Amino acid sequence: MKTISRYIMTLALLLTAVGGAWATDPVDGTIAWSAGNEASATVSASIMDAISSTGVTTGSGLDVSTGVYFNTGMVKYQPATANAGNVSGVMIEYTIEAVDGYKFKPTGVDYAAVKDGTDNASYSWSYTIDGVESAITDVSMNDVLRSSGSNSATAQLMHSESITADGCSVFTLRFYISNCSNTKKICIGNITISGSVSAAEAPIEVTTNAASAQDLFTEAWFNMPTFDVDVNYELVRDMQDEANPVAFSGLPSSGNIIVKKGDGGTYQPAEALTIQLIDPLAAAEAQNIIAADGITIKVLVGAENEKGAIDYDQENPITLEAFLADMKPGYYWIKAESTDENSPYDGTVYSSEFTVVEKYDLTVKPANDFSKGKIDKVVVGTEEITPDATTGEAAKTGIAPDTEVKIKAKKGYIIEKVEAKKTSTPN
Repeated sequence: MKTISRYIMTLALLLTAVGGAWATDPVDGTIAWSAGNEASATVSASIMDAISSTGVTTGSGLDVSTGVYFNTGMVKYQPATANAGNVSGVMIEYTIEAVDGYKFKPTGVDYAAVKDGTDNASYSWSYTIDGVESAITDVSMNDVLRSSGSNSATAQLMHSESITADGCSVFTLRFYISNCSNTKKICIGNITISGSVSAAEAPIEVTTNAASAQDLFTEAWFNMPTFDVDVNYELVRDMQDEANPVAFSGLPSSGNIIVKKGDGGTYQPAEALTIQLIDPLAAAEAQNIIAADGITIKVLVGAENEKGAIDYDQENPITLEAFLADMKPGYYWIKAESTDENSPYDGTVYSSEFTVVEKYDLTVKPANDFSKGKIDKVVVGTEEITPDATTGEAAKTGIAPDTEVKIKAKKGYIIEKVEAKKTSTPN
């Protein structure tokens, strides 16, 4: 993909309204369960059209009955297992679901609570916003009225809790009943959840110059709505940009890398080789991005086909590390591509194609002073090399394996001995 710009934007461009979560003014209302276990609640007429459903579920670990306390109808809950804690088996959950296109924003809850029996009972409460639960709050039993009314001077029947939360599609209020034993129960009723509903903000349509929905782009535009807007954009470097391309460096200009087989049986370059992937727009100290996050380097291995052309295997590449560890003779092509959605780069970049060839060096020299100047020529393959007249030495680099090397004596001399051995490596 070629672009006319040094940078491209991703489809993650987002637009949001400023100065409020909703595009319409909120409307206040309440959702109430008078007894506490009705299949559906009573919804204020002001918000009725924006609420699709209400309901209540009771955990399987609760024994449920009803009663009237202080002229208030209530539901009595007792866990089958004492000290059950904040678990789903002892949870009562009230659910409010908004109509598609609307959001419900809770602001508070009012409810009646009574402890039936002694103080050996407690409960806690929480809420969820689209499935995410708030912190669970333990209720002080000193504030909860006994069924006998004996603590009415310090405790109350009704309780109010404020809720600060964003608008949501599904809101739930939860009570957890615990620490009950024998005939001791927690009674809850007259539950009213307050809040507001608003039409969800209509999405702002953004148009781009992408060729398809899957492509990135260089331009995006939209028509300004009747509210303040924030625009969030995300850019990446186009690795193939013609003006400032990301490119491989460190490969020989000749297209060939000369390697020699070492004592361990692996092939290494005859001269030090440093392959880099250069981003010309980065700071000087950070231009080599070959190990950057989100970029994968693959080395493609080629083979000559029946027509004499080189085909590269895209399906079975080797890693750059494996290639550098053992640079076997053959045809190669290096490929860099962005493979991480969080990569700051986009696109695929190829190096020039190159060949790794196995070649070695040759040095021919006299064993003693008498032999100097007595060799007429050294022939390497078809190339003739004339020894130095003073030292009697001849040298040749870059010789392919199995190339014939021949030494010819000058007229009037015969060769007594020729010894060929591996060049010793200096310590």
